Amino acid sequence: MTKSRNLVQLLSIPKPKTKFWVEPRILAHSGTMVLYGVAETFKSWVWIDLAFALATGKPWLGYKTHQCRVLMVQVEQTEEVYGERIEEWVKKHGIKPGDIVNNLRFINDMELRLDNTQGQKNLEEEIKQWMPDVVLIDCAYLVTNVNDLVSLTKFLSQLA
Repeated sequence: MTKSRNLVQLLSIPKPKTKFWVEPRILAHSGTMVLYGVAETFKSWVWIDLAFALATGKPWLGYKTHQCRVLMVQVEQTEEVYGERIEEWVKKHGIKPGDIVNNLRFINDMELRLDNTQGQKNLEEEIKQWMPDVVLIDCAYLVTNVNDLVSLTKFLSQLA
């Protein structure tokens, strides 16, 4: 519902402590970021790298990040295969899993669909329960009907 505000009300709206999770002005608090590319161009690895950078507060691709809670939703590979991929990344980067256990969680569900109410409800429940600051979805085209991106965009903006 659209609601008008007077100047005092507008200026009293609480401001987020962190305006951008990735700076300068790359991934905004309550913002949306889309990663697109043709198959086999390492998009999933870029998302994994971003997830760990945000969870640890370490730079991402040379950009400053603010440590936060990240929910990584992966729908393209089995949990075993994805687990191996994550294990490979963790070993290569010297991450101690216990150091970020409270900042990074994974959903690995090849059946997850966000173009239906049940899938949306399941993801929304996880988000409400764990309250991540950032949600990364690896392969958006697999969780929705590509002809109905308007509905997916509306759903995702409601979560922000």
